[in-house]
Amino acid sequence: MRALSRVWTAALLFVGVLLVAGCDDGDGGNVVGDTGAGGMGGMGDMGDTGGRVDQGEPDEGLPDEGMCVCARGVCDANGDCVDASPCTTDVECLEGNICEEGACVAGCTSDESCAAATPDQPFCIDGRCGACRGDDDCFGAATCDAATATCVEPGACDDSRECNAGRLCVDGECADRPDCNTEGCPDGFACLAGGECRLNDGARCEDNSECALGQTCLDSARPSVCGFCQTDDDCPGTQTCTFDDDGSSRCTEPASCRADLECLGARICDGDVCAQPECDDDALEPNDSDDEALPLAGGLTTGLVSCNDDWYTLDLDADTLVTVVLRQRDRGADLDLTLLTADGTVIDRSATPAATEAVTAGPFPAGRPILVHVSQNGAPSVAEYTLEVAFIGGALCVDDAHEAASGDDSAETGRLVRRPGDDGFGGDLGGRLCPGDDDYICFQVNARETITVHVEVVAGDPAIIGELYNNNGELVNDGEGRWTRGGMPTDISARGAAGIYCLRLYTEDANGGGYEVSITAVSPAVRSLCGLATPMPLPNGTGTVNAALPDEESVLSPRCARTPADGGEAIYTVTIDDPEGDDCAQDPCIFPPVLLTARLEGEPAGTLGDPVVSIRGTCEDSSTEMACADDTVEPLDPLFLRTGPAVARTPIYLPGDYSVIVDGTDPGGTPSYRLQVSAAQLAAAPRNDTCGDASPIALRNGVAEVSANLDRARDDLRSCLGSGGPDALWRLALDSPAMVRVQAVAQPAEFAVGVYLTEACNGVGPVACGFGVEQHLPAGEYYLVVDGADANARGRVTAQVTVEYDPSAPANDTCDNAEALAAGGGEVQGDTRSAADDYRLVDGNACTGHNTLGGDVVYRLPANAAGRLFVEATPVGGWDLALTVTTGCADPARDRIACSDGALAEAVVFDAPGRDAFVIIDGSNGEAGPYQLRWGPAECAGDFDCAQGEHCVDFICAGD
Repeated sequence: MRALSRVWTAALLFVGVLLVAGCDDGDGGNVVGDTGAGGMGGMGDMGDTGGRVDQGEPDEGLPDEGMCVCARGVCDANGDCVDASPCTTDVECLEGNICEEGACVAGCTSDESCAAATPDQPFCIDGRCGACRGDDDCFGAATCDAATATCVEPGACDDSRECNAGRLCVDGECADRPDCNTEGCPDGFACLAGGECRLNDGARCEDNSECALGQTCLDSARPSVCGFCQTDDDCPGTQTCTFDDDGSSRCTEPASCRADLECLGARICDGDVCAQPECDDDALEPNDSDDEALPLAGGLTTGLVSCNDDWYTLDLDADTLVTVVLRQRDRGADLDLTLLTADGTVIDRSATPAATEAVTAGPFPAGRPILVHVSQNGAPSVAEYTLEVAFIGGALCVDDAHEAASGDDSAETGRLVRRPGDDGFGGDLGGRLCPGDDDYICFQVNARETITVHVEVVAGDPAIIGELYNNNGELVNDGEGRWTRGGMPTDISARGAAGIYCLRLYTEDANGGGYEVSITAVSPAVRSLCGLATPMPLPNGTGTVNAALPDEESVLSPRCARTPADGGEAIYTVTIDDPEGDDCAQDPCIFPPVLLTARLEGEPAGTLGDPVVSIRGTCEDSSTEMACADDTVEPLDPLFLRTGPAVARTPIYLPGDYSVIVDGTDPGGTPSYRLQVSAAQLAAAPRNDTCGDASPIALRNGVAEVSANLDRARDDLRSCLGSGGPDALWRLALDSPAMVRVQAVAQPAEFAVGVYLTEACNGVGPVACGFGVEQHLPAGEYYLVVDGADANARGRVTAQVTVEYDPSAPANDTCDNAEALAAGGGEVQGDTRSAADDYRLVDGNACTGHNTLGGDVVYRLPANAAGRLFVEATPVGGWDLALTVTTGCADPARDRIACSDGALAEAVVFDAPGRDAFVIIDGSNGEAGPYQLRWGPAECAGDFDCAQGEHCVDFICAGD
């Protein structure tokens, strides 16, 4: 027994050594069965014994309590390995558990579970979700800190995904997101609680500097709010209130100004005209065209300045979505933001009066380059801005552009889609919801109006909940709704006191998705008026009514009315038959698609001189207005705006009842009218309706005629004429410089048509624009856009295109190749349109006094030309010709003999210099063209050179 006792003692000493290494309770003792926090498990695999060491059957008389060695966890009084309570580190918890806030809880089990729960920490490492196992798991130049399983920011970044959560790549360095609560906002901007600067939009204001460009601080509201003008009195100074075809309005500059305050934004009063101020380009210039587009990094780029168009490009990877946000830093201009494909097709565009624009693109199955275009809406000005680019994996729930802009997740930042004084609802009523994120849509409710809200789920499979809150933040009665894809909707229908109401939208489940909202606000008077609508039959496709506006108070005003239509209204209902129905309302049946036209004019003996007509899908809902007509452009005299007749046209694709609203401005005492409504077969949509589908123009002997039907055409491009009409596009290729003439007309001439030529299909600043154009253009490819003068310009249009190529470059383009002139005089013809500008003079030069930036040609008068001489050059076609006679071509102004640039025909008289002289035919401001040149002996330069009773005629003194 003594030998066995020595062996057992040695075993105990060995185990004691292990316990000292693995089960120290913090007080230096060797622990068996210690359940304290320091009773950590030992090392090695304990097999399936629960962490206890199996010593076999002990000898008789030896202690039978267990001795505990734990790889994870701590030893309890029974010698079992258990979770420590409380715990301080993960190793005090059993395998599979981790220590969280002093308690052992279950840890992650797989990378998949981490990716689902915490997408930014997709790796399961020792029971915890981490961002990385190695550098390859971190984005871009970021590196992995293995000890913390976190990615470390690089010293220089190219993408915000290289930065820690909540931080951005700002001008190449990771930094905290700008927060106006600490950094402040530019003048006129308000700081939101979330740290974003926002220009006042529909909120209370004290002066115009707090409102978006083109808006004004409306004193007519109580309290004053930023909004759109209704009359000239709402605009500052001599600015006027201008209405667009869609019924929107804004303050515009006067034709003549006296001070900078009368100009919009940063524009200045230069002389007596509002003009663009001097602009200092940013460091990324030149990037004025898509060909000069500069790479845009993922992150925030600051210090950008808009003097004209700015173009950028970015690479979008497959299955990735990109959001681009433009934030203006001042009110200098109204900036728009567009994303395009490499061929110029628009992907997304944001063109709001707000100071923040946001657009998205993707995800696409394959990677592609994306063009980013920043443009100015309106007259050229100067504005500072920033661009933020964020890339998001396509598998994630991606919020909408509103969230990326100022955010719409609170009543404070909600989208304002109806302001005080607005009749209907405007702006974007669609969006996307992600779980845990709210969207707020806010709008003005007038007294006694009934609000109806319907939501359509258009993407994904979310269950969307809607809650309507009044201006006190209280949930209104009957103000809750629920909508799912394909399910029975629970719409909101509620009434309340006047004020700003907000609709809160959120998902009931874990699914995200897209939605479209329709909101109506109907007063009892409008509901009653629409209920009295008169059915209007269209026998053989046309119906006519002769009647008078009722002598009653105005209940509504069509959105396109340039001033509020204040007459009593008449409502008619037109039925488009259902091809699947049992019978027809019309005889014969009228099936869609059709072009519905409503023509309204005052009777000759009546007082309705300014009629207004509107076509709506639903009488009570102004947001369903499909066409509206007030003042229109005279087709045969496009510079004249006529008040009547008012003609509204719109394509109809679905059967149903449509409302025609008859109204008028200042209708007078006898507002009799004639209304004619017709439904005609709708033409096919033009194939050349977008930039990517522009049709080539085939010239024959320099002439081509192109045509299209605009019945179904979209308004893809905003014309330089400011029209919002449908358009069609063609491509014109010029092999060499040429004079281009385009004239477009409607057939029959029932509406006006504008045209413009541009080098960049989706750019601003066309090279020629008008209701007909004549412009000299350099060689290159151009887009010809034929655009209806307004949204009612539906029908066939034809454009006549004439191209007159410049003659070949003249042989006498320089002094070295100057064409010799006869000493005794003569006459020649020539053309400068293909000539180079070799002899350029600046404005204020000592010779012509004006610049000579056109192409030039040179003739040589020989040294043997004697006596007094004249030289006369006459431009053909009225261009601005400049004439110089000099003895030295190295510096024509210094060595001048005579110069002239004051009238159409330029003439000089001088004494022959006794050596060769050079005659330079040039053009001012880049102008060029054909000309006639005469020269010869001169008896006189004017009557002052002639005897009394004689006159200088054609450089010869002659009697009466």
